[in-house]
Amino acid sequence: MTETPERAARTRPVLRNLLWWLTPTSLATAGLTVLLLLNRAWGADVAAIAGLPLSVAAIVVSILIVQGWFTTPWLRVPTGRLRRGRLVAALTVVVLLAGAVFWWVRREPDPFEYMSGEVRIGYVDHQYKGWHTDGPGGTPVGFDADLVREIGAHFTGANLVWVDLSTLDNREAALAGRWRAAPGQPWQRPVKLVVSTYSMTPERAERVDFAGPYFVDMQGFVSRTGATSIADIPPGKVCVLRDSNSDKKLTQAGFGPVREDSLAACFSQFKKGHYDAVSHDRSLIAGYAEDRDLKISAPLTYGAEKYAVAMPNNMPRLCEEISKVIDDFLRYSWSESFAANLVPLGLAESDYVRPPGAEPCQPPGPRLL
Repeated sequence: MTETPERAARTRPVLRNLLWWLTPTSLATAGLTVLLLLNRAWGADVAAIAGLPLSVAAIVVSILIVQGWFTTPWLRVPTGRLRRGRLVAALTVVVLLAGAVFWWVRREPDPFEYMSGEVRIGYVDHQYKGWHTDGPGGTPVGFDADLVREIGAHFTGANLVWVDLSTLDNREAALAGRWRAAPGQPWQRPVKLVVSTYSMTPERAERVDFAGPYFVDMQGFVSRTGATSIADIPPGKVCVLRDSNSDKKLTQAGFGPVREDSLAACFSQFKKGHYDAVSHDRSLIAGYAEDRDLKISAPLTYGAEKYAVAMPNNMPRLCEEISKVIDDFLRYSWSESFAANLVPLGLAESDYVRPPGAEPCQPPGPRLL
C-alpha cells in the first residue's frame, strides 16, 4: 500500500513528538553505561536486573505522554520548535547536574582527609591479654594496639581515639552510622575503623570492607579434664562467646555449645564447674588459660580465623592505604609484636603462619545507600 502525502504529513509530527525525548534519554543512557562499565564487579548484575523494567517503563510512559494522558505541563509534549528545544536543553542540564551532584555526595573521600582530626577506632573491651589491655597510664597495649600505632604513624594528621563498642554486634553498627552501647543508652557517633581481633568472612564482607589479614588463628579449647579432642566433651558442656565464629562452627558441627556474652563469663562459670570446656580462638583464650594454669588444645579443624581491620562498606581507596600499613607491619613488626605480646602467654611463633600480605581489597560497589 502506497503512503499518501496527506498520511505522511500527519505521521511526521507524531514521530517528531515521539523522538523529542531522545536527547536527554541518550545522554542519561550513555552516562549510566559508562558508570556500569567502570564498575564491572557489579555493573553486569545491575544492568541485567534493571534493563528490562526500565525499557518497558520508558516505552509505556512515552506512549502515554504522546496520547495526552498526563495533565502536568512538564509531562506533556510541548508545542512549538523553540519551546521544545528549550525544554530538551533544560532536561539535559537537569540530568547531567543530578548525576554530578549524586556522584559528589556519594564519592569516597580522600583516605588522608578521612583519617584526619579525631579518628575513632572501635574495639570490644574484653581485655584480651596480649591483644588489647590497659597498660600503664591507661595506654592500650597488645598486638592490636601495636598495629593501630602503625596506622597512626601512616596517617600523620590522625588523632586516634579508642571507643569501646560494648558488644560484638556494634562493630558493624558503629561503622554504618549512629549506634548505642545498649538499648536506652545515648546515641554515639560512628567510628572510622574497627580493630578488635575481627575475623573477615564473606558474609561480613558484604556489609563492611576489610583490610588484611594481619593475623591468622585457629579455634582451640581448654578443659578441666585435659581432653585432647572436643568430641570428648559432652554436648551442652562447651561454653563459647555468643555470636562468635566459634559459636557458629560448633553449632554447625552439632556440639550444642552454651553461649555467654564474654569469655570472662565463660571462664567464671567454668571455674564454678558449670561447664567442662571453653572454646574460642587459641590466641584469645591463651591469657585466660595462662592465668589458670590450663593447657590449650591443639587447633581444631574448623578453618582459620583471619583478623583484619574493618572500615565502612565501599571504601576501596582507604582499604588500599590500610593494606599498605598492614604489609609493612607484617614485614617489619609482626614478629617483634608476637614476641612482646603473645609469647608470654605460652604461644610460640612457630605454631602460627604469618600472613604473606594483605589480600586484595574489595572492588567498589554501587554507593546508593
